[in-house]
Amino acid sequence: GADLLLLATLAALWQRGPSRVVWHGWATCGVTMFALLFAAVHLLLPTYHRAFALRGQVRRHLDLARDGTLPIASYPKRWDSISFYLDRNDVATYSPAQRSDLIRALRKHQQTLLFVKQGEALQDLLGALPADLRFVPHGRPGGRIVSGVVQSKKSAH
Repeated sequence: GADLLLLATLAALWQRGPSRVVWHGWATCGVTMFALLFAAVHLLLPTYHRAFALRGQVRRHLDLARDGTLPIASYPKRWDSISFYLDRNDVATYSPAQRSDLIRALRKHQQTLLFVKQGEALQDLLGALPADLRFVPHGRPGGRIVSGVVQSKKSAH
């Protein structure tokens, strides 16, 4: 019945089917797209990754964060890479509106591992840190964030 009619219709279309020019056009399109995607993955993606990936910057703190006792915070937003690469689900995130909450949390601990966005957010936070706290950067700063330990000056001596 219907299946036989469908198969006969498809066979007829295949016989008459699109001309070689149309297939040639589709093949050219497919090869061109493959070449563009291949070039993007091998040429553009590594450059993008170096500029925006946080893996290297976060993983250098793995020894500090491994035992789970050192508190970890991020300001002014959450970066999922921190939790992922440090294998911690207790990273506290503070927005600019919660900066005073962050400072209170920093004062509760002798040390806190802190990830801060470069630029204005970092300058604002450093300007707001009270005299009894100091931020000690660890490693080289990344392109987007700086990381380090906030220490109580009482414990630093």
